[in-house]
Amino acid sequence: MRPEEFLRLLRQGPFVPFRLYLSTGMTFEVRHPEFAALERTTVWLSLPAVLRPRAIAEREVVVSLLHIVWIEFLEPAHPSEAGTNHG
Repeated sequence: MRPEEFLRLLRQGPFVPFRLYLSTGMTFEVRHPEFAALERTTVWLSLPAVLRPRAIAEREVVVSLLHIVWIEFLEPAHPSEAGTNHG
């Protein structure tokens, strides 16, 4: 994936959460644009704690843009879930 394409996903308004599918078989969800920091060849993803959904990032991973195989758009958060962060 080219960085310009990924940046378009982050900047679209309103933002639509999405799941990244990697060539390794791993998946990562981007629920908010602030949880992804784009660089020229990689994207840093902040992953919230699973057991503490309102917590700030528990860990970060770096994904090569070359390994993003496809993207699945997810349902936008319902107003009652707007304050929760799922990664």
